[in-house]
Amino acid sequence: MKERKNPLSFPNHVYAFGNRIKDIMTEKKITGGKLSKRTGKNKHNISDIINGKTNTSLDMVLVLLKGLKCTSIKFSNITIIWDTEE
Repeated sequence: MKERKNPLSFPNHVYAFGNRIKDIMTEKKITGGKLSKRTGKNKHNISDIINGKTNTSLDMVLVLLKGLKCTSIKFSNITIIWDTEE
C-alpha cells in the first residue's frame, strides 16, 4: 500500500480509509466511474471519499466494499469485515 501524505489535515481515519479504497481500486483496475456504476452512487461523492475530503457512513463503506467485491477492508488500526450473505 502506497503511503500518501494527508495534505489538508483531515482526520487520519478518514484519510486512511480513502487511501485504502484508492489502493484497492488501483489493484483491481477500477475507475471512479466504474465504481459509481457498480454502486449506483455519484462519482463525485466517491471521489470525495477516496480523497479523504468527507467522512462517510458505515452504510456507504459497505456499499463501496460490495462495489469493489471485497468482504473486508483494513486501514489504520481498523478492520471491517462484512458477511456477503444477505
